[in-house]
Amino acid sequence: MKKKKLKIVLGVVVVFITLILWLLPVVSKSLLEKNGKEWIGRKVSVEDIDINLFTGTVKAFNFDLYESDDSTSFVSFDTLVLNTRPFHYFTSKITLQQFYVKNLETKVIKENDSSFNFDSLIAFYNTPVDSSEVEEVEIDTTEVLKFSLSNIEFVNAQISFNDKVIEEEFVFDELDLLIPNIEWNQKDASNADLEFNFRDGGRFYSSTNFDPIKGDFNANIGLVDLDLSAYTKYLQDFLLLDSANGLLTTNLNFNGNSNYLDTLAIDGFVKLNEFQMNDTLKKPILKAEEISCVFGKLEPLKNSYLIDSVQLTKPYVRFDMYQTTTNFDAFFRLNEPVDSVAVAEVELDSSEGVANDSVPELYYKLNSFRIVDGKLQFNDITTSQPFQYNLTSIEVDLDSMDSKTEWVDMQAQMLLNKRGVMKVDVSFNPLDPMELELKYVISGFKLNDLNIYSMDYMGVPVLEGDMYYKTNTKIHNGELDSQNKLIVHNATLGDKRGGLYNLPLKFALFLLKDKDGVVNLDVPVDGDLNDPNVSINKIVWYSFKNLLVKTVASPVKFLGGLVGGDPKDLETFEFSYLDTALSDAHLKQLDKLQELEKKKEGLLIDMLYLNDIEIEKRHIAVQQIGNDFNKKYKKKNYLDDEKEFKLYLLEKTQKDASDATIEKMLDSSFVEGACVSLTSPVLIDSLAHVYETKRIEGIRKQLLESETKNHIKVRKAKPDDPENIASKPIFKIVYSIEE
Repeated sequence: MKKKKLKIVLGVVVVFITLILWLLPVVSKSLLEKNGKEWIGRKVSVEDIDINLFTGTVKAFNFDLYESDDSTSFVSFDTLVLNTRPFHYFTSKITLQQFYVKNLETKVIKENDSSFNFDSLIAFYNTPVDSSEVEEVEIDTTEVLKFSLSNIEFVNAQISFNDKVIEEEFVFDELDLLIPNIEWNQKDASNADLEFNFRDGGRFYSSTNFDPIKGDFNANIGLVDLDLSAYTKYLQDFLLLDSANGLLTTNLNFNGNSNYLDTLAIDGFVKLNEFQMNDTLKKPILKAEEISCVFGKLEPLKNSYLIDSVQLTKPYVRFDMYQTTTNFDAFFRLNEPVDSVAVAEVELDSSEGVANDSVPELYYKLNSFRIVDGKLQFNDITTSQPFQYNLTSIEVDLDSMDSKTEWVDMQAQMLLNKRGVMKVDVSFNPLDPMELELKYVISGFKLNDLNIYSMDYMGVPVLEGDMYYKTNTKIHNGELDSQNKLIVHNATLGDKRGGLYNLPLKFALFLLKDKDGVVNLDVPVDGDLNDPNVSINKIVWYSFKNLLVKTVASPVKFLGGLVGGDPKDLETFEFSYLDTALSDAHLKQLDKLQELEKKKEGLLIDMLYLNDIEIEKRHIAVQQIGNDFNKKYKKKNYLDDEKEFKLYLLEKTQKDASDATIEKMLDSSFVEGACVSLTSPVLIDSLAHVYETKRIEGIRKQLLESETKNHIKVRKAKPDDPENIASKPIFKIVYSIEE
């Protein structure tokens, strides 16, 4: 009878336990869905829950945790498997043999700069609890709670981040995470792997290892072809751009020891392919086929950075120049006002950090920097017509440098508008921009490429011309010393038509050409760059302008070498007063002028007659009265017997000679004045005209009778020409060209 009762009781217990086990998932599902908002702050739904108390296994299927609106999913998954060992808890140990989640989906929404869709959950769990309603529970701290977590795995998870501020959504697909084992007081190294894809393109992967005994850790983190276009709107806070594209690939290794954080070292590489940034005109301003950087060893806590190489392959830069700014000023927002309050706050924050004496001195080293097949497009919008110039096939090599290097060498070469070649050697002090040495050579440069500048500034079009240019420039303590060698072949200019500056470019170029039509110039440029009012552009411009002005102002300096002799013979053609005959010296001068005209085709030569006629009239008067003196005193000559001649004039002009008059007689002006008063004005004017005519016509006749065909013009200056004042009878030789 007792056995029968025992069997009935055991049967009832078994039935009861079976009923509980059968009802538990149903009850759990119902309780969770009914009380989810009260328990965890959000509505919950689940399709099925499977609980095995004996094996400690919990399974949940098609779970949804909703948003505050109770209809939109916040977190969901297809399958959850939680496999524990519940009986281990009685030995003060939590054992998790498996935590498996499949197809997890989480949607994070940023409503504004400080509001997210999970804020209500945080607020729910941060709600203060009434301490009077909570029983005090004594916690036994004498025994440490151990744990063992194994096989933590997420399969094909998806996390989305919707930033409504910029109206952009980022989705991370196929997220796989595997942590084999984490255990309290474990002695073996642990590792974890994570991998996922970005919906817009790209893959992330990581692998970490940690030695809990030694504290050593290492992690490998990488990205493969991450599409940067989705992140454009974040850059627009700092850059005035329309779009940005590129595929980012990186692999970084982190090594160190948790006990000594300053041992953290990073190596690896970063590579950006198909990079392009478009400005608000929807035109590329920066792009490159590939940008790569290889890190040797980065130790941020030691302030030490070793970079093995940086290389830009087929980079492109578009530089536009406007009247008051450039496209780079606009793109990098350099023209926008700076918030001085924000800057002050940043400076204040930085000053509150670690004391300067505890921060290691910065050390950096760059082993190699290269630009391969680069291109710079220069657009000048300030000219009358848009001007474009391209520097292509740019190759740059920079020698190794570090934070203590005081002199760095760099070599570069490029094509100028696909024709000219430029080779550059630069040495500079990276610690002082006022210390630099620059050498470069340009060959095959086409002058007509710069025609628009010649037209706008000097009104002269450049039709053709090849230039060779060599410079040796030094900047020391801000003092510029630049020696420039310029050789121009076959330069041809068009007719002058206006221009901002009235500079005689065409005539200067004509003078600078040698007998073979080659311009060969040495142009020194210097200045003090420490002066804030001085710029290199101004120095170069004034040097160029002064060169033109000085060339035209002293044409004989450049023409004299063609015919030899004294350069003064090509400047003036002089006569003595009262002299009209052409001397042998005069004839030689005329021969040189004709030879020069022949050798310098296109040269125009004018012989401009200048004479202060009033001075010569006085000489004529003296000559006329002197002739009268000679006739009266046949054995005397007024030129030799000066005193007797003056007494003669005194007698002619005045009967009594007082002491004052005799003293006055010593003044040379007395002789000329007395002679003028004694001579007929009509005679003086007539003779002055005769002398002038004989000189002019004598030269004209000589030029006409010359066997050499010439076009030398002889003309008289206007009577009111200031150059006549105090001038002897001379022919000033003026050179020009047809313009």
